Amino acid sequence: MHGIIHFELKKFVEQYYGGHETWDTLLKGAGLEDNVYVPSAAYPDDHIGRILTVASKTTGKSIDALQREFGEFLVPDLVRTYGAYIRKEWKLLDFLENIEEAIHGTVRRNNPGAAPPVLKISRVSNNEVLIEYGSARKMFGVLHGILNGVIKHYQEKVQVKELAQSPVYKLSVKVA
Repeated sequence: MHGIIHFELKKFVEQYYGGHETWDTLLKGAGLEDNVYVPSAAYPDDHIGRILTVASKTTGKSIDALQREFGEFLVPDLVRTYGAYIRKEWKLLDFLENIEEAIHGTVRRNNPGAAPPVLKISRVSNNEVLIEYGSARKMFGVLHGILNGVIKHYQEKVQVKELAQSPVYKLSVKVA
């Protein structure tokens, strides 16, 4: 997994769950206390899972709930980081329709070895897109959190409907 996710997770934990000491406690509980996460590097996928498992036990929140909070937390930094690739005239559905190229494509081009999830997003109608999320990581909560953050960013009213979990996770996003 790309190091920017670990770096952002650290910021999230420090901002919302008790600072640097909490991050250190989570790493220790996950058996990862000797790791320093650099945004430009790649790390084993299981590191995030191990950290979130310890965070879930520590906070009493489900891993899905923590993933959703974290996903929403990511959006302002992602918009700042990749703002040059996001057109100002885009509305929510335009952004979603172009996220694979604008953000994931940029990550893949700039960081060989990075493997962000594959999103297939298709416009179903003028007011609806279908999102297909393909990733062995199955971090559906992060997807939902990012989606919620993007919805807040664009300040549009939408209906999000889960259509399938397997073999590919599918969502419908419809502007109300």
